[in-house]
Amino acid sequence: MLFKQTSSDYSYLNARVRGMKSALFQNSDFQELIRSKNLQEAVEILKNKHLASYLNNPSHEISLERVEEALRRDLCQITQTLLNSLEGRPKILFETLLLFWDMEAIKTVLRGKFSERDPDEILSSTFPVGRLNEALLKELSGAANVRSVIEILITWKSIFSKSLGKVLSQFEETQNLFILESTLEKDFLNQINQTLQHLSLNELSLRKMMNDLKDIFNARSSLRIRGQELTLDQTLEYYLDKGTHLGKGQFIQIVQSETSESACHLIASILMISEKPKDEVELERILDQRLFKNGMRSFLGDPLGFDLLLGFLFYKIAEVRNIRLILRGKKTNISMGKLEKELLNV
Repeated sequence: MLFKQTSSDYSYLNARVRGMKSALFQNSDFQELIRSKNLQEAVEILKNKHLASYLNNPSHEISLERVEEALRRDLCQITQTLLNSLEGRPKILFETLLLFWDMEAIKTVLRGKFSERDPDEILSSTFPVGRLNEALLKELSGAANVRSVIEILITWKSIFSKSLGKVLSQFEETQNLFILESTLEKDFLNQINQTLQHLSLNELSLRKMMNDLKDIFNARSSLRIRGQELTLDQTLEYYLDKGTHLGKGQFIQIVQSETSESACHLIASILMISEKPKDEVELERILDQRLFKNGMRSFLGDPLGFDLLLGFLFYKIAEVRNIRLILRGKKTNISMGKLEKELLNV
């Protein structure tokens, strides 16, 4: 169902967002970072950009950890500033969009706890843009184990906590982390479907993006359960309806593929991916880049609708992610060619 939304709800906001977008790193800026001789030289480049206020304190020694903290604080401040400037329908949509990154952050923490990663390492892999700010993510990252993470979410009355609590015992019996991840994805989509029941004409790009996201979730799920001894009904419990390309029959076909390679090639064909992935790791990289590309493309959409705000958020997170990759590459001496392949094209 569609309702009329006035362009004035977005016009002032979008003018501000255009200005914020112009201050973000361009591909040429990322190339300058890559060409820097070492981490210290890269940090000097960042000081001349919009991270100056976080990095120019002479009392703080500059380290990779310090720069990553600055990136998280900058990201959190920008999204909170946008959120505080919104009201009415735009605010509801933006809050729902931020919920995606809360879900991704919880996934990251759960994976980190499952693989017994260091709390600082877990925190440095998150994007604090939603309800889960830097302080809350730090507390989650410091939890003792997966159960403790879910118990903290229950204490906070997170919208994800009820469903996670229901499947916690199943996870502990099987040690299958995918049970928790798929539960998070379903919770997120249920929440956003409620918000998207009534959309105006200048908000439809958000629904399209969510349908594309279902394709990505379904592709990942099909690979995760391929080879497991599941009945047809059990298999379809992991399928999400109303994606853009990947239908129910195709989902089953992928799950029943004889090899991982054939499953990856089938997914690439269904999703019209020109690059043929050699394995699941390569496909995951392609799907991840597809998600960001779809999100950033929204910035070129309706100049008087929600599109610019949607696109800007993905551009900003892509910026943080690219800078992280480059700086970590400087520290570990990753080749320039490999770095460029991993970067998101902005």
